[in-house]
Amino acid sequence: MSSTEIEQTAVLVAQLAQLCLNADNADVTFIVKGQHLPAHRIILATRSEYFRALLFGALKESKQNEITLDVSVDAFRYLMKYIYTGSLSLKQMKIGDILDTLELAHQYGFIDLQKALANHLGKVIGMNNVCVILETARLLDLTELSSTCYTFMDGNATSIIQPYKFRSIAYEALFSLLQRDTFAADEVDIFNAVHGWCRCNEAEPDKAEKLYNLVRFTLMSQQELLNVVRSTNVLNPNRLLDCQSRL
Repeated sequence: MSSTEIEQTAVLVAQLAQLCLNADNADVTFIVKGQHLPAHRIILATRSEYFRALLFGALKESKQNEITLDVSVDAFRYLMKYIYTGSLSLKQMKIGDILDTLELAHQYGFIDLQKALANHLGKVIGMNNVCVILETARLLDLTELSSTCYTFMDGNATSIIQPYKFRSIAYEALFSLLQRDTFAADEVDIFNAVHGWCRCNEAEPDKAEKLYNLVRFTLMSQQELLNVVRSTNVLNPNRLLDCQSRL
């Protein structure tokens, strides 16, 4: 380093980190799930337009010393750490905490953090978490992460349609999944999975009908139509005959 340059960023970061959730010189307290979490207005406002408006704008919270937030307390703690240090270790975080933190990053406008968390989630997608990751991705309109989830589901369709996985998928995500030609398994198995989903989730008639309409009955054998589909009374006799005639 040149003798004309002084680089002590690490010292600054370490000192700011000591202020995180530290009551010393704190001038605002967030009450989250009954826990009192101290913070410093100027730091939060500098790091986030959301907090700038909340703490220094025309909102009533700008006059309050204590502000109640209805968010995950663990996720809020992680967000505070990121605000004060610019870093966050994801190795020890549970998927649920990462998803909650992602939602806060989205809500409070931390775009860089949101992108980093979404990128991480896209790399750790597995059978045990793809449904919850997809639900959050769709909720936050994270197109790339949603696409990654759907691609994973396409490649693991036979496993995804197992009841303990399939029935936890949200309706909107399931509707989009069934529309994909790349989501391929035996059609009778897909039908059974959809039928189980509708019964387990007590689907409203119009939603159930829309899901059943995405099942490709003409790809089933006549035996499957008669022995499996007919017994559920999902298709009226005319529709069933029409499917049989197209085989």
